[in-house]
Amino acid sequence: MVFSKIDLEEIANIQEGKKENSEKKKNIRLTGKDIGALKAMFLFKGLSTYALAEKYYSTLTYARKRLSELKAEGYISSRGYYKAKKIDNGKKQNSRIVNIYYPTYKGIRAIDENMDPRNVEPDKKYLDVANLVSELYRRIPNLLSRRQTLQRFELSNYQPPICSIPTSPPLILYIIGETRWHEEISRTIGFIKVKPELGRHIIISKDYEYGFLTLPNSYFIHWDHALEVVPNLAKDINYYFKEFQEVIAEQFPGAVFLPYEPPYLRVNTGKKIIYVAELISGSNFLRLHLCKPIQNVYVYAFEKSKKSFSGINLEYGSFAFFSRQEQKLYKAALNPQTGRMRIIDYDFFEGR
Repeated sequence: MVFSKIDLEEIANIQEGKKENSEKKKNIRLTGKDIGALKAMFLFKGLSTYALAEKYYSTLTYARKRLSELKAEGYISSRGYYKAKKIDNGKKQNSRIVNIYYPTYKGIRAIDENMDPRNVEPDKKYLDVANLVSELYRRIPNLLSRRQTLQRFELSNYQPPICSIPTSPPLILYIIGETRWHEEISRTIGFIKVKPELGRHIIISKDYEYGFLTLPNSYFIHWDHALEVVPNLAKDINYYFKEFQEVIAEQFPGAVFLPYEPPYLRVNTGKKIIYVAELISGSNFLRLHLCKPIQNVYVYAFEKSKKSFSGINLEYGSFAFFSRQEQKLYKAALNPQTGRMRIIDYDFFEGR
């Protein structure tokens, strides 16, 4: 086929146009929000789509579009966090929960950092932890990343804190995911034993290790409660204690609060002295005392479930608790047949 001079010029123009479009795609301009997102991904060693959308982009739809563009241009990469979900006939199927984005070498250079890209990639085994940290980041404006926490407290890279919150005292967070390594748990226990004065040590996990029970200045929050509890503690470290005081004042009109005797606050109801404490913030010291409770103990718990009482191996006696979730009073007592703790309905206010 023979092309005329005009045809050849048109073909050349089309090819030149394609080249220009290709060059435009390869040279997107980073905005201030892009730079902020890249810095956050760098600090937190990866963040979820939802966290980046809420913090740096106007909508989730735009965030996905922009992150896709940044990924296409080589500034970021991603790893999908998958979780098994039940489907028909009781079978399980892996379903993608979210993408965790992190900067590549190009993205690291764009924010004037100099680090091996392998050191900012989220570990495949801990994507559940990365997702939980992302969700905390969405809810807690002053959450410090692991990188910032290690720097702030002058810790080495092998030490276990995952992130922290600069309250007074600081909240030091340890997040133990589904991939539970014995070494990871041992390092967490050993670190808290050596540095109890560092702040309030909060362990977040789905399972309770009895080595946590005697750790000084330590707290345990169940994984499923963390996204509600930790942000409230970040606002006010005494958030749930104050909330429980309001509950008691309403339930016992005219009650007098007496001096605090750890782990209980004594309250004179006018009829008797009761010993109150809140367990929602997770005190392991309180858990230890609840294994052998004194009389007239009244506790504030997150909900009526075993998750609220992880680590409490009731040896004798009982204690009353008010469930924040159910807004109802219950009693935790030892079942003489099984030797285990059971939860029953209870009228603590009889003869107030």
